[in-house]
Amino acid sequence: MRLAETFESPEGGKLPVTSPDPGRFYAGYEDGEYVVRLTKPAEGTLARIGLPGIHSDVELGIDARLVEGIDDAVIVLGCRVNPDYGEEYRLRIDPSRARFTLDQWIDGEATDTYWYYHGVIPEHWTNRIRLYCGRELNVYLNDEWGLSARPDPPPGADPMTFSAEGGIWIGVEVISDSATNVEARFDNLSVASRAVR
Repeated sequence: MRLAETFESPEGGKLPVTSPDPGRFYAGYEDGEYVVRLTKPAEGTLARIGLPGIHSDVELGIDARLVEGIDDAVIVLGCRVNPDYGEEYRLRIDPSRARFTLDQWIDGEATDTYWYYHGVIPEHWTNRIRLYCGRELNVYLNDEWGLSARPDPPPGADPMTFSAEGGIWIGVEVISDSATNVEARFDNLSVASRAVR
């Protein structure tokens, strides 16, 4: 296990105890969970918290739920964040509509977005999310398979030398211009090594 946390206490915790951008969102430990709460929710606003380290071939697991803004926000996990190519992958989960999407982002733009509907995403309860990030991407929601993909290297990258390693993060994104309150809570974080597939 590379990283594990239950968020019971900020003392010895692995995530920031305060927001890296307090003008836009609050972040911190509350009641045995990690909270991300937007102070000025607006459509397109993304609040994210980076996890320590650079990782290759890992599985990110976390419990996540939306407390407020259920109809106006999505839970987001990011992996393989590679500043050299301006590239990353984002898993977005929309509990109120029981759907998710896994997108490749290059230079701040999603290359292709397709929403998948999944019957085991509860609207008002916690979702157990597992995202395998390596040369293959795999999504599991509440212990059920959701999607597998084998992405291509970003444009300009040498496919013989391109590395699957990168940063990872958790967060919440506003998808409605009518949002007034948006809050996500996270628990039971794990980042484990996985063999290359």
